Amino acid sequence: MTGLPESMSGPEKDVGPSFLDFARSFMASWWLHSAARTRETDTYALLSLIPAFVKNLPGKPADEELRAVLRDYALLPEGRRGDLAADYLPMLRRMEAASLPLATPQEPRIVRTALDAVTLTFDDKVASANSVRWKRSVLHHLIETAVELRELPSNSLNTIKWKLPEATDAVDPRTVVNPAQAQALLAVLPSIGWTRAPRMAAMFTCMYYAALWPEEASALGRQNCELPEQG
Repeated sequence: MTGLPESMSGPEKDVGPSFLDFARSFMASWWLHSAARTRETDTYALLSLIPAFVKNLPGKPADEELRAVLRDYALLPEGRRGDLAADYLPMLRRMEAASLPLATPQEPRIVRTALDAVTLTFDDKVASANSVRWKRSVLHHLIETAVELRELPSNSLNTIKWKLPEATDAVDPRTVVNPAQAQALLAVLPSIGWTRAPRMAAMFTCMYYAALWPEEASALGRQNCELPEQG
């Protein structure tokens, strides 16, 4: 409060970081400690969430353009960013100016808008239950981090009556190879490239047959295995 009459005090300034600024610092802080797949899925979640926390100003770029700026530049750590394309710079500046304050997730109406956004794919189709649950968990984790850093007083997601879709354990044949396809893919690997082919064949074979994460298979050594004398 300034003590001045309302007509003289001017517009009230936003306090604290914007949602976009905090999302960028959130990604930077977890980047080094996350597997490549986790970085990818966290970024994918934020590509759905951040446009929901941007003011609908005249001249706002399309969501597809906003996602391109976020994915290719804004959400990457500084050391991993390339040169920002000239046509992206105005979009980034506009998005930075239009990003709502981090305090906005305290408003139930805005939070519901964000939650509705994560239920859709980028093609405006209904997202899978597992995808929705993951993206909602990223928003929850981001707000919890803000609470821990005392940027927010509490996590408003805990008070929103919004039902998560039920996750399914069914395998989608469109995204998971069947045994015959997997064997055909593994058979081709040894013939790809000159020096890395044996390593890549071993890595993907372990991933498929032993259900290892990529970083686990990459770090696997002979001392970790009980190998037969032959075969």
